[in-house]
Amino acid sequence: MADWYATALKNAKFKALDENKPLDAPDFLAQLLQKDLITKVQDMELKAKSTYRDKIDGAFNVLFVKNPEPTYIKLQMILKELNREDIMDQVGIKSELDVETHAQYLAQQAMNTGINYEAMAEQIGRAMSVAHGGIWCCLVVEGTCGCFVGEDVRSRITFTLDDKHIIIWESASH
Repeated sequence: MADWYATALKNAKFKALDENKPLDAPDFLAQLLQKDLITKVQDMELKAKSTYRDKIDGAFNVLFVKNPEPTYIKLQMILKELNREDIMDQVGIKSELDVETHAQYLAQQAMNTGINYEAMAEQIGRAMSVAHGGIWCCLVVEGTCGCFVGEDVRSRITFTLDDKHIIIWESASH
């Protein structure tokens, strides 16, 4: 799967370099910095480049040396925030597997922060809403759990991570 993400990142670069519909380079670089995909030094170096092509090409060259899966997921979020989902729509896949992989990544990130279960669930739900649209809800439980998520949902993802059971669903009423 990592090869797929690496290829998708390369394809995103070619779409982003299309000067007929350019990204807002300063906003793109700011988002990369905010999401910890580039450092402050890299940001300053990229901003100093004289052409749009050099800035975008340089930014993607930094992205290519990172772990492709979380980088791709963060890039999806950035492009969504910049209203440029068209770039990812042309190079990525919009499948339940992609959403589930993203949910598992977000859960692992939340668990690594050491926050309580309620804050973890809120962080995951909010991130899913930003990345995939709609209203996403999350339940994080340790040990035995019984719950019912009604029929009025669009997507439901369940998995276990370490000893925590995680249920994520998109509400159909929004």
